[in-house]
Amino acid sequence: MPTAIIRNISFVMLFLAAVAAVGVSVPAAPAADSALQETVRSDQSQTPPPGPALRPGRLEGKARLVLVKDQPPEGNRYTLPVLVDLTEVLVVGDADDKLPGVLGAYILGITFDPAKVRLVDVLGGDTPGFQKVPVFTHPEKANAEGLVRFTSYQTRADAPAGRVAVARVVLDIADPAGLETVELLADSLATSIRKGADGRTVGPFAIPFEGKALPRRTVTPAKP
Repeated sequence: MPTAIIRNISFVMLFLAAVAAVGVSVPAAPAADSALQETVRSDQSQTPPPGPALRPGRLEGKARLVLVKDQPPEGNRYTLPVLVDLTEVLVVGDADDKLPGVLGAYILGITFDPAKVRLVDVLGGDTPGFQKVPVFTHPEKANAEGLVRFTSYQTRADAPAGRVAVARVVLDIADPAGLETVELLADSLATSIRKGADGRTVGPFAIPFEGKALPRRTVTPAKP
């Protein structure tokens, strides 16, 4: 059940980020036909017992966004690791049991001066769970706007924690001064769901972060 829940939540984040990145219009759902609606009375004797209750818990600390710029380039090509530092983030349960916060999903972005920097690719990070290639803005669109958004998720409850290498951004920069225009921002970070010793679950939690926030994008539904 915890895996199913975090997959659902993370998939929603992933889908919304992908929509925002490519500008896909989302049609409104059709209204239900009232003639087809009916009231269903459940037989309480056939109702299964409730599942494990969610423990409220809480989150302590903030994440830090880290863009590693000191990697030596190959010619004009720079590969910059992107890290989410959760070393100060703790999940606290009912009995004040404190456990390291685990990164379940993220939506991040890189801004840059498109006159000096060109996006080539976005790759997975080095930390297990985030080694797969994230969903990211098409390079043509990113290079026109000077902004690439990227997002990914993982479903393990026990890792990764600490300094999490989530992605690598590949850029072409002819003038090294252009590297100064490259900046890491975040839209949202979320923890995985954790199962306690009593079988109940804690989370997921939105993780506050130190740093700049990505500008929000508005998706306009298609006209009928």
